[in-house]
Amino acid sequence: MRGSMPGLKVMLLAVVLATASLWLLPSSSYAAHTYCPEDSRDEDQDRLTNKMECEKHTDPINGDTDNDGVVDGQEVMTWKTAPNNPDSDGDGLLDGEEIFKYGTLPTRADSDLDGLTDGDEVKVYKTDPRNPDSDGDGLKDGEEVNRYKCDPAKSDTDGDGLSDGEEVRQGTDCRQPNDTDGDGLFDGQEIKLGTDPRRPDTDGDGLRDGEEVTTHKTNPLSQD
Repeated sequence: MRGSMPGLKVMLLAVVLATASLWLLPSSSYAAHTYCPEDSRDEDQDRLTNKMECEKHTDPINGDTDNDGVVDGQEVMTWKTAPNNPDSDGDGLLDGEEIFKYGTLPTRADSDLDGLTDGDEVKVYKTDPRNPDSDGDGLKDGEEVNRYKCDPAKSDTDGDGLSDGEEVRQGTDCRQPNDTDGDGLFDGQEIKLGTDPRRPDTDGDGLRDGEEVTTHKTNPLSQD
């Protein structure tokens, strides 16, 4: 009986070590690979061989390692995205959403180069991440948000008859409700009449442009 004790101890030690090694394995099965075998199989049918998956640190038995909606092989070979990062460009949209839903670039955070990230355009401002001027007012979406504080999804933010781009060119406020100079005429009306939307009395005759037009029926461009 005594002679069998060393052998029993060895067996017990082996069981303990095997159990401990299971606890030490990483949570992802592919992370446990410590070398890249010369293996040309593609077990998960993602167009990457097992050897390539090991080199890219992707899961050889999961075709979409990062669960972003794009198979690993397409990420590596077609889109040049990171197959183990669901949002390769960090813009707040999954790579798969960018490619298949919104038509944006998964490797460029601001696809249309308008100053807003694709994620902000889609989720915050409801603008088109593929069009730098979503509302067609002559200002880039990023300019409207970051510089002029206008609505990038509305061409005439204050509803005064002038597009935001026209307001910027005229020097008026695209956020000011309707009448920048307070003369009783909308900025858009003034542009059509030829009066100055920044001066309440364009012709300097002592009457506000609005008074001339609506009350006195006089010409706001000529001193009466």
